[in-house]
Formats: sequence, structure tokens, C-alpha cells
Amino acid sequence: MSRAAPCVPWIAAAFLLALIPAAAAGLAETDECALVQVDMKVDRQPDAQVQMRVDVAGAPGGDPCKAVDPWIRRMCTTIELPAAPQDVEGDDEVSRLKKQLAAAEAKAVNLNQEEDQTQRILVDANRMQEMQRLGRGAARELTKLEMHMTKMGTHLPPIDFSALMNNPTIMNGLLMGDLTGALLTLAKDAKSPTSLESRTTDLLNGHTLLYNNVAFAVVLAFVCTMPFIGYQLDRRSKSGEEQTPRRFSYRIGLLLLASYLIWIPAIFSSDFSFNIGFIVPVSDQRVGITQDERHGHVAGPINESTRTLVQLLWSTRAYTGAIIVAIYAFIVPAAKLLLLGIGEKYRFSEKVHLRRLARNCILLMQFISKWAAPDMFAYILLYYLIRKLEHLPVSTLGMFDVGFTCYSIFTLTCAISSLGITLPQVPGSELEGVKPSLVKRVFGLSPRGVFVLVSCLATAWLCFFAIGIVTPCFALHLDGEVLQHHVPDNMKQVLKMIKLNRIIERQEVSVLRSMWSMLYWFATDKDLNLLLAFVMLAGFAVFLTALNMATLFKAALQMSRGTAIGKHPCPAITKSHAFKHMCMLDVLVMGVFVSTLAGGIYRSVGVIISVRYGSLVS
Repeated sequence: MSRAAPCVPWIAAAFLLALIPAAAAGLAETDECALVQVDMKVDRQPDAQVQMRVDVAGAPGGDPCKAVDPWIRRMCTTIELPAAPQDVEGDDEVSRLKKQLAAAEAKAVNLNQEEDQTQRILVDANRMQEMQRLGRGAARELTKLEMHMTKMGTHLPPIDFSALMNNPTIMNGLLMGDLTGALLTLAKDAKSPTSLESRTTDLLNGHTLLYNNVAFAVVLAFVCTMPFIGYQLDRRSKSGEEQTPRRFSYRIGLLLLASYLIWIPAIFSSDFSFNIGFIVPVSDQRVGITQDERHGHVAGPINESTRTLVQLLWSTRAYTGAIIVAIYAFIVPAAKLLLLGIGEKYRFSEKVHLRRLARNCILLMQFISKWAAPDMFAYILLYYLIRKLEHLPVSTLGMFDVGFTCYSIFTLTCAISSLGITLPQVPGSELEGVKPSLVKRVFGLSPRGVFVLVSCLATAWLCFFAIGIVTPCFALHLDGEVLQHHVPDNMKQVLKMIKLNRIIERQEVSVLRSMWSMLYWFATDKDLNLLLAFVMLAGFAVFLTALNMATLFKAALQMSRGTAIGKHPCPAITKSHAFKHMCMLDVLVMGVFVSTLAGGIYRSVGVIISVRYGSLVS
């Protein structure tokens, strides 16, 4: 035991001497950094360790622990690692090459993406060019279509109801279930075109106001100048010697010639145009309701001339109306010339029966002269109805055109000129006016009894006449159920939600109201055709009819006094003979019936024309 104890120090010394070279060999040599093993117990498990790279060269005194936060320095221990292997530089080169390869691959991918994007842009550009080419072609076709539609009396405005439906008043009306009241409220501020502004547009397709007024003045001056020239010729032909019998004077002949010369443009010119539409509140867009029957039922104005009206009635199988209108417009003027020719041919015939034939032809010619154009009176009443129908949002436009001027003056001059043609003389014709009246011959009444009977009849006539001119005789209204099928699709939905009866009321017209309205509108619009309409209603339809009855009553009074045979018992009957050929209340009533019959073709588009009780009373 004593021999072994001294060996321990030597063994410990040898162990220490062996550790020194091992520690020297394991010293880690690093250039700029060392691996620091930090044992932190902050928000980690007690045995958690974190390794990090620190800058040794930048650390104070080369101590890596001084290169970190002091707190970490207190918590870290520096461990010197063995030197890195000699192939570190090779690994770095491989990493660098890999990075370059990855960058090249990324660049190639980017280039491919850019190339694909460029190709897509080129394809989109080609598509855009193709769409632009197609768009330009469609625009050209649409322009042609709009021009064609404009020529036919209509256009294609876009209808936008979005602004209307987003309006607070409309939304409130929809919630309250009273869309009609909301539309009427908004319609008070709506702007609608007027007839004066729309005369030459596709809304009416007529002439300007100046053009019509000039045409009226020219026609009137022409028919007044021709009789004046004839009067001068009559004065030159007179002499102190007895003249041979003539057929008729120059002034009557030239007036008759003038009337037929203006009848020619009356056949081919438009008489009356009207257009009914619906103003969309807020946007103030106008949706057409009336449709042109002659151009494919497109929305637009209805332009009527006598010639086209007959064609339209015939094409729509309204044969009765076409025949009646043709008789009054064409056959009556032609028959008047034929009767006048026969009468003048046999005026001085030596045969009594031929002269009597001539006399009867002249009498018939005088009777039918005022029946040339009863539809002109109907146009006057229809103009009143169209104008009074406007109650926004319903918009109505109407105008008289050159055809109305020519036809109306033709009718008046025909009636006047026919009275200037003397009747051929036949035996006993001088005493025809002094024969006893028909009532006296049939009932055997005395002259005083005839006067009492005539007085009773005249009183009854006066009552009916007064009631007739103040009672509506013509009516116009729009059928909402039919209108819904003749408006654009988006407009149909609106019409289904409103009550058209509250917006579109039936309009009726009497002769008296129409008469004074024409005079008022003439004062405001300065349209000479309105003055002509007033003269026809007030002068020829009302005043001359009343004057004729007053003359007949005077003739009955003269007849009651008694006169010797061979003398004319009532000179007033001669004036009554002239008045009865110029009073046109009967022509007006016939015009109402004819127009109602012809207006049946407009029922298909919701425009209904009807006769009222005033026509029957008159």
C-alpha cells in the first residue's frame, strides 16, 4: 500500500500534460466570427439553447460576447470550435452557382410571362380592331335605318326609364300604390314640344307657319284677282246696243276657273297632321302613340290628304268609307263640271225638253257645289279635340296644312260661283216662284195658316239649333288597353301600373266651343288656316244657316199677306234660294258622320273617334 501512493501525483500530472496539447489542437481559428452558444431562459424552456452568428472582428477586444447585447453577454458562453474544413470555398461556389441558376430560371420564367402577356395584348388589340370595325359598320347601318325611319315620320330615340324609377316621387308612388298620381305630379314640370315648334320635324312632317300663311295669301289673292279681271272684261264688253244672250259673265267664269285650278294642288297636298305621344317625366322623353299606317305601323304622325285617305281606307278594307270620301272629294267636283257642260250645251236649244234638261242640270250643279269637302269641317273639329286632349304626360300635336287651305277655299268658291250661273229659260219658268207653297197645296191652308205653321216650325228649329251648336257633336278618346300593345316594351310595363282613365279623358267638342277656340288660337298662333276654320264654322255653318231660316220666316210672313196671281208674293224667297246653297251646317254634320266612319281604321292603334248627340240635334 505504501508503494502505490506516490504514483497518484504523477498520474495526475501526466493527465494534465496530455490535456494541454489537445486543448491547443482544438482551438478554433476563425477569421471574423465565432459560434456563440447562448443559454437563455427568457420565454423558453430552461434547457433551450440558441445559436447565432456574431461579428468577432467588430467586437471590443475581439471578444464575441462583447458584440451582442450586454444582457445576452451575461447570459452567454463563448465556445471555440474547430477550424472549418478546407472545402468551404467550394461549397460557397456551388451555392453561388445555384443562386445564379435560380436567378436565370426566374428570369426565363419572367421572359416567358412577358412574352405571353405581349401575345395576349396583340390578340386583344386585334379583337378590339375587329370590334371597332364591326361597330363602325353597325353605326353606318343604324344611321341608314334612322334616316329611313326619319323619312317615314319617326325616329329611334333611346328610352331610359332608370331616372324615372329612381325618382323619390315615383318610389313613393309605388310604395303608396298610386303611381298615376306620382306621374301627374311630375308631369307638371315636364316639357313637351309644341305644334309650332314641331311643324317641320318628324313629329308632324308639315310645312312651316310662314310657308302656310304665304300659300294662304297667294291662293286667296288668286281667287280674288280672277273675278276682278272678269269684271273688267264684262265692262269692256258692254255697249249701248242690246247684247246677245250669254251663258254667264266673265267674272263668274274666271272665278269658277280659279276654284278648279286650286283644286289640283288640294288633291296632292296634306290636309291635316296630328301626333299623340307620352312624355316620360324627369327625362322628358317622348314616346309615340299614333302610328303611320302607310309605313309599317311605325310610331309617328298621321298625315292625311284626301287622296291618301281614300287609298288607306281601301287598303284597310274600309270600302264604305273609301267610297263615300271619294264621292265627296272627287266625284262631286267632276260631276259639277259635267252638269255645267250639259247645261251650257243645251241652254239655247230650240227644243224645250233640252232646255229643261239644261235647267235641271244647272239646278243640280248648284245644289251639290257645297258638298265638295265635308271632311274639312270634320278636320276642324278633330283639330280642336287633338289640341284639347293634351294633358301631360299625354302630349298632342296637330296642324292644318296646304291641302286644307286649297280644299276649303275650293269648296267656298264653288258654292259662290255656282250661284252666279243663270238658269236657262223654259216656258212657265218665270211663274215657278209664285206658285202656292207645298204646304198650302197639300194641306189647303190659308196664307195666315201657313204663317202660323211656319212660325211653330221655326220656333222648334231655333230650339234644336241652339241646343245643337252647344251640345257636343264629335268625340275623341284613347283606349288604354289597345295602346299597351302599340308602345315600346319598357313603356308597356309603365302603362300596366297606371290608370290611363285618370290621365287620358274623353274629349268632346261642340260647334260653338270649336268656333271660338279657332278664333282664340288664331290670335295666339297667327295661323291663317285657323282664321279660315273660324270663318267656315261661324260664317258658313252657323250664321248663314240662321240667316237662311230668318229669310224663310220673312218669306212666310210676306206670303201670308196675299198677292195677286202673276206677282211674286214673297221677294225674300229669292234671297233664301241663294242662302240655302251657301249655308253649310248640313255639310258639317255629314262631315262628322263620314269622318267617324273613316276614323274606324284608327281603332287598331287605340284612337277612337265617335259621334255625339249634338250632330243628331243639329
